[in-house]
Amino acid sequence: MKMKEIIRMKKLLLLSFAFISCEKDEFIEIPLKSKPDVSVIEKFCCDWDAVNFEPYVNGICVTEAYFRNSRHCDNSLCVYPNY
Repeated sequence: MKMKEIIRMKKLLLLSFAFISCEKDEFIEIPLKSKPDVSVIEKFCCDWDAVNFEPYVNGICVTEAYFRNSRHCDNSLCVYPNY
């Protein structure tokens, strides 16, 4: 009885791997760029309370840019939540 159970378990295991590999092939294709290209962005939102605040943009620390009154900061681009 034990031997039959072991063989049955092995068959189930092999069958499950077959189904998993089929599904994995279907979902493995990920777009190369999942985020838009932001290398051309020159101005960005510097308000921490905004929904679209990003800590770093194009390698620039937004908090540092804010405190230095950088030309890159433009709070008219900020989006705020509606409470």
